[in-house]
Amino acid sequence: MRCSTLILSDERPRADRLPRAVSSYLDEPLCGGGVGGVGGLGLRGFDQGEHHETRLLKPHPDASMVPTMAPDEYNELVTDIEQRGIVDPLVVTEDNVILDGRHRWQAACAIGLEAVPVRVMTDMHTGSEPEAVDFMIRAAILRRHLTIGQRKDLAEKLIVSDPSKSDRSVAKVTGVSRPTVAKIRDDLEAEDQVAE
Repeated sequence: MRCSTLILSDERPRADRLPRAVSSYLDEPLCGGGVGGVGGLGLRGFDQGEHHETRLLKPHPDASMVPTMAPDEYNELVTDIEQRGIVDPLVVTEDNVILDGRHRWQAACAIGLEAVPVRVMTDMHTGSEPEAVDFMIRAAILRRHLTIGQRKDLAEKLIVSDPSKSDRSVAKVTGVSRPTVAKIRDDLEAEDQVAE
């Protein structure tokens, strides 16, 4: 697959700008490293320094659910990767589907890196597992500065993509309250976008 060079970014937030709990959560290794929050999913590759060719990686089909970053942030990311390389490995499935790090991958492609560091989720092969979308969204929420509006949009997209998902589950993944998710679901049902 050919890398696209969209103007996007995925910069890790500075720890001093995050609430203490979130900051320690990002830095805390879980199952071998990576963004925490999706307990029980096995990761490999971090300790081994595993690298995959950029041309073999592909974004998750639902990656567009996660909002893109501003062009100036993306340009800062490209500059940082040119200077320091990719510090935080991408998280991919065993089939090279990117679950976390599509902006770092796009930046790597833009500057011509042939390979990037990765952590491979051994519990997911294709990324089509329902947990893959949850992981992708949770990782973006923990890594980036998403507004409450962006989080509500993610909740709406999750409900539309899987109406059977409980309000509690959607709230946990997106970081919005359960009553907010219930209101979003009610509005979607009133507009016949999801079945009651």
